[in-house]
Amino acid sequence: MTPRTPTDISFTFSAVSTPAMRPDSSWLSYWILGVLCCGGLGRFLWVGGAPPAFVAAIPRPLAVGAALGVWQSLLLVRWLKGGGDWWLPTLAGVLLSSFLAAHLLPDWTIAAWLPGAAAAGLVTGLGQWLVLRRTLRRSAGWILLCVGAKVAGALATSGGLLLADGPFASASPATRLVVAQGISLIGQTLTDGWLLGAVLGALLGPGNRRGPKLTFSA
Repeated sequence: MTPRTPTDISFTFSAVSTPAMRPDSSWLSYWILGVLCCGGLGRFLWVGGAPPAFVAAIPRPLAVGAALGVWQSLLLVRWLKGGGDWWLPTLAGVLLSSFLAAHLLPDWTIAAWLPGAAAAGLVTGLGQWLVLRRTLRRSAGWILLCVGAKVAGALATSGGLLLADGPFASASPATRLVVAQGISLIGQTLTDGWLLGAVLGALLGPGNRRGPKLTFSA
């Protein structure tokens, strides 16, 4: 029997090529900017008149969800393995939120909207967690955080509507719209933008990344 030599041993080394440091404050600023712009697009783009025909042909939730998902994916491709898939659960969450608001929860009361917001957060968080777990060791808490962020955003939306129908009830329709949607946008920017962005930036730090895998066979 011929003894084995070192040349008979094969090694396989695989690792995710990721930066050594976590995203900086400018990354968080771009994340918040994306949420603010896409949220404002969905709320105020068509105020004051009918949109052009080619714009009206695109469902607003689809346009907003796709824009936000692609923007966030571009910010994450450097930091996550498969970060380009981030847009899919983001789009799904936006579409589900819009569907629940338009078809299942027309009264927009707090008690009626919170379960729907929690469901949208669960769908979004679960899908995004499937992307995070490819690179990060600890990320399951992201699902609960997304649920909490959506619920908090729903509370802000309900608060804006209550103000529009209460202290601003005698104001012009345009003023009431700006109050209601403005407060809703602020709530979304603080939760989906600042809160989720800051937590995600912390999760992307080098201490939470899965290490390289080293396998060998003789």
